[in-house]
Amino acid sequence: DVDKDNEFEADKELRYALAEASADGGGFIIDLALNTDVLMNPNLGEFVYSGAGPLTINGNGSAIIGTGENRILRIDGPASVIFNDLTLQNGYSSQDGGAVLMEGDLVLNHVVLQGNHADWDGGAIFTNGNIVCRFTWHKAF
Repeated sequence: DVDKDNEFEADKELRYALAEASADGGGFIIDLALNTDVLMNPNLGEFVYSGAGPLTINGNGSAIIGTGENRILRIDGPASVIFNDLTLQNGYSSQDGGAVLMEGDLVLNHVVLQGNHADWDGGAIFTNGNIVCRFTWHKAF
């Protein structure tokens, strides 16, 4: 049984951390709890980061699991982003970038992209910047 009061607690915490990082302007590191699923609240839409500076999300083996109806994360502006040890799963966009839509550079270290799709470009990720990957640990399904 899922505890309905706490089902979206990790969603709320991540939204708060992204808002705080956006307000600080960037250079922010978000550490997710070890091996924890962040279930997106279907009523709140995609996560958004709007800071100008770089953002790092350390997943620590965690997954951000979308609803299948929204993109997982939109990065507004040219910020560079690093994802470490993270799964992005079940994101969807009727436009570009099912899991991530951004303009800046993206670094993926030990990242799993699973079950993401977009009707236009970038089934999992769409960026006008560069993507740097460590392929030895990447999985795409």
